[in-house]
Amino acid sequence: MAYTDLIKEMSYGNIEKIEMTVGSTSVKVKMKNEDEETTYARMKVELAPRTWTYLIRYEFISGREYVSEARAYLSGMAGKVSLKDGHTDNDKVVTLLLDCYTCDYGVETIARSFGRSETAATHKLVLELKLMSGKVKMVEFDVTDQVSRQPQGGVIVVNGIVVTPEEGERPGGSGFDGDVNDWEENVDVDIPIS
Repeated sequence: MAYTDLIKEMSYGNIEKIEMTVGSTSVKVKMKNEDEETTYARMKVELAPRTWTYLIRYEFISGREYVSEARAYLSGMAGKVSLKDGHTDNDKVVTLLLDCYTCDYGVETIARSFGRSETAATHKLVLELKLMSGKVKMVEFDVTDQVSRQPQGGVIVVNGIVVTPEEGERPGGSGFDGDVNDWEENVDVDIPIS
């Protein structure tokens, strides 16, 4: 029985009892006005995960200390999934936007998705770094092989990232950039007072 059918039966008031053992992926359903064996044989419900988790690691060669913020984009992921059998829809491919955090070796994030799209030809991973200098550095990786080997979650590792001191250091060292634009022409605005 599909999960959605179970929900319908619950909304109709036809369910007397639902039992689930801790750690199990199935539930035992008791319908009103039926014995337990008849109901269970007719309505066995399998619960299976339909969202998957990817740990994404960005390993730096140097310059991680210049990163103030980071975010990432992972393309080619499934936009929806069938609850009944777990297949991803062929017409819905999405790009995930991910907040990242810095760690000893670089930057890391966790992506939760419905897995890879069945129709995506490639999976691009873009890392956007906001540096202490105020500059933004973009680094792009093709992770198609890694995602294809792990269609239902796993660990994606990219490495070789370098941020140079010229890119990352604050200009002038004080942290304050005193550059001011010229004033625009004055515009008088009358404000009525009642």
